[in-house]
Amino acid sequence: MGSSGHARPWLLALPMVLGVVAAPGNGLLASEALPRPAGLEPDIGFWRKIFGEVSTDEALVHDNRYLGIVYEKLDLSDLQSDGARQRAMDAAKARYSKILRQLAAGNRSNLGKEERRVLALWAGRPGNGTLRAAADRVRVQQGLSDRFLEGFVRSGRWEDHIRDSLREVGVPEMLAALPHVESSFNPEARSYVGAAGLWQFTAGTGRRFMRIDSAVDERRDPYRSSEAAARLLKANYGELDSWPLAVTAYNHGTGGMRRAIRATGTDNIETIVRNYDGPAFGFASRNFYVSFLAAEEVERNAEQYFGPIRRDPPEKLTTIQVPAYLSASTLEQTLGLPRETLQAYNPSLLPAIWLGKKYVPQGYTLRLPDSVSDAHERLAEIPGNERRTAQISDPKPRTHRVRSGET
Repeated sequence: MGSSGHARPWLLALPMVLGVVAAPGNGLLASEALPRPAGLEPDIGFWRKIFGEVSTDEALVHDNRYLGIVYEKLDLSDLQSDGARQRAMDAAKARYSKILRQLAAGNRSNLGKEERRVLALWAGRPGNGTLRAAADRVRVQQGLSDRFLEGFVRSGRWEDHIRDSLREVGVPEMLAALPHVESSFNPEARSYVGAAGLWQFTAGTGRRFMRIDSAVDERRDPYRSSEAAARLLKANYGELDSWPLAVTAYNHGTGGMRRAIRATGTDNIETIVRNYDGPAFGFASRNFYVSFLAAEEVERNAEQYFGPIRRDPPEKLTTIQVPAYLSASTLEQTLGLPRETLQAYNPSLLPAIWLGKKYVPQGYTLRLPDSVSDAHERLAEIPGNERRTAQISDPKPRTHRVRSGET
């Protein structure tokens, strides 16, 4: 998630490196290839299944460090509630942990069919210690193929702008697939740590690249947040000089990746993914780069996974700079557009504006349907008594000292 320090589900023969076409004037960044280490192919393959084959009605029971070890595919389609599905996944996790502990005890006589199958998955690796450790690493990942397809359809609205934004600052265009991992291209997505929008920026990181205040939150705008994500990715690369690390830093932060380099003595992404055990380098960070590579591959070959697809067309917009601080009601009346339309085209404007507690800021780039061809003329005609020179101030916080006996 574009946190840069914040706190998110088949094996084909593939080339080792994916090349990226150079952007004019930005040769170094745009032309660099994104490595695809052979040792990470099982992990990429796991996420390829999650994004392209396994739906949200299914889940894979797997080892959380070696994703090529998949114990079972669960069918959750008959379980309608989230609670029932979670209980089924927890039960499967406990079952395989128990099997692995029994195998780790060293008794290989009279093994049942399931025990023999699980043991075979670990063939060629060290013995009981490996199995004992694996018992604590059983994890269940719900599929995402249906959500991926929905996101791929939606992404048609913004793909051209995203690619243009990346190319403009010299970032490989294949990183346009990153929102599949972050939000499934849902601009309304929010995480439990407060990351928001298509690119899942936290507020702290977002303020480095966008406007975020009590009236505007540009994380919610697919266009502005895409421009910000391009600049963040470029900044990550500038600090780390490695695209695998720059991409991973999008989730784990550049400081976190520098700690990983110091701890492992290398900037090799495979070594870091396999061996680094930093306290904040959890499953999401460890899998960020491989899941991105898988998402990009599934996107690039979408019809092989999903059949014929009709994507949303690019949005047709017109933009205009707001000439003064204006109320939402003034814009509605002046432009002849319902409030719902203005809200839909300008998701970065926060509810305080629509409730009349804040003005649309002076200089804000207002997005409108391209059918509104005379917006400049209409805004120029707004009378002076409706133009404000300053924003409505935030109310001062009110405090009360709690006294004994109060509830």
